[in-house]
Amino acid sequence: MPDRRKSKRQPKERRHPLREHVRLKPAGPAIERRSQTRARLTVQLDSEIVDRLRNAVYWTPNVTIAGLVEGCIRETVDRMESERGATFPERTESLRVGRPKK
Repeated sequence: MPDRRKSKRQPKERRHPLREHVRLKPAGPAIERRSQTRARLTVQLDSEIVDRLRNAVYWTPNVTIAGLVEGCIRETVDRMESERGATFPERTESLRVGRPKK
């Protein structure tokens, strides 16, 4: 079974078109990291939004899918906490797995 971690280099025509000509920096202030630990989260999203996300990341230098999703989630949770007037308390038990009951 081949090792999937070893990826071949993309053909030159698949690379970002500005990569060789311009060194661009991301717009806006750098996001500071609150912790060095990372956790994996798997979600299923509408295929149209995933395709739009991939297009946005491809055409935006120095942006990754993980970074963009993390920033959006952070902004949304911050807004929810602001509307609530306080941070959410810690969970008392694990989240339920699967679809919510109707």
